[in-house]
Amino acid sequence: MTKDTNEQLRRFHGDRVWMDATGRRDIFGKAKSNRNRLRNGLARDGKPTPVGLATQGSYAMRTMIQNDDGDYDVDDGVYFAQEDLVGPNGGVMSALAAR
Repeated sequence: MTKDTNEQLRRFHGDRVWMDATGRRDIFGKAKSNRNRLRNGLARDGKPTPVGLATQGSYAMRTMIQNDDGDYDVDDGVYFAQEDLVGPNGGVMSALAAR
């Protein structure tokens, strides 16, 4: 005999797995704080200014999930103009040097 557990699985997913709108707002607020820290730190250190920032990954795809420890990962892309990333010898910086 088989049992239909669809309702229980959907309820568990909604209650314990899927991040609700409140959680997403909280995470996005933290991402915005990190962006401000990045911009301020780059300016303070005389580094190039980003030409763009964008959320990526599970947050952008709306597939972010909760975990039991409340630890989340927000992938945030930072974009620079290539001409701003010049190394000490005048060549294009490597990704490691830019980091």
